[in-house]
Amino acid sequence: MLEWEKTTLLEEIGQEAGYKFVHARRLIRSNDPLKLLGDANTFVIDALDEIAVQAEGDAVDAVLASLEVAGFPNFILSCRVADWRSATSAQALGDAYGNDPLELFLEPISRCDARSLLSKGIGDERAETVLIHFEERGLEGLFGNPQTLKLIRAVASSEELPVSKAALFTLAAAKMWAEHSQKKPNSSLSRLNEIEALDAAGATFSSLILTGKRAVSRSSALVMDQDDLAVADVGLLASREAIDAVLGSRLLTSKVTVTERRLCNREHILGRQGTVCPATGAGSRVVTGAAGSDACGTQYSTR
Repeated sequence: MLEWEKTTLLEEIGQEAGYKFVHARRLIRSNDPLKLLGDANTFVIDALDEIAVQAEGDAVDAVLASLEVAGFPNFILSCRVADWRSATSAQALGDAYGNDPLELFLEPISRCDARSLLSKGIGDERAETVLIHFEERGLEGLFGNPQTLKLIRAVASSEELPVSKAALFTLAAAKMWAEHSQKKPNSSLSRLNEIEALDAAGATFSSLILTGKRAVSRSSALVMDQDDLAVADVGLLASREAIDAVLGSRLLTSKVTVTERRLCNREHILGRQGTVCPATGAGSRVVTGAAGSDACGTQYSTR
């Protein structure tokens, strides 16, 4: 696995003493945001892109409003640069916290790092060949994004490498599904063909986007999070048997979530459902704020 994704890092920070990882939507919906913090003193806030808003900056403003209700606790917030700069309430943070927030910017993965990561699975020589292949076609920007680099690695051993972004998504989705199916020849997934598998995955992601839910869950209604969507509801769009099977594939995780980590796969798979899902690249921003002291923080799965 590529181990340097933003959400992965944020979740790991959230497990440290004094920190509480929380999705922005849950923070905004809470009537008592401070209660979510529990014994911790610093919120670690992610997934602003999952909040439906009218304009850039609205999601950040909503999060900052919840922090105000909570008494301005320390926080680490991940968001796009454009969202932060468009937030009207961000300008007042310095007054509320006694100092301006520390801003950290996520840089794209360098070519050297991309080669190093690829070579772990296919060797230095093949990694260089793969990088040159994409560079010659003007697709070197795919190296800088953890999501697309993971897809490149999935297809790096192919005799014929993809020549476009769409072709990369198509080949990666096919390989990730097929490889998992072959490893478990007697599983329900192995009884699906590629079209059935990708249609089930597309139905899953379409359901999440249409309902605004965070995740598809197999948990019972009694213990399921309010931001989760029951897998039975997804069965309205595709075969329940196919959905259950594809939930165990590499295309999806055990608890399927709408996160940037899967966005590249979703953009291709959703095409089978007639839905367009925009992909995101570099340019995320991590903003940290601390009350009464120097702001400090760091930043960076799906679950």
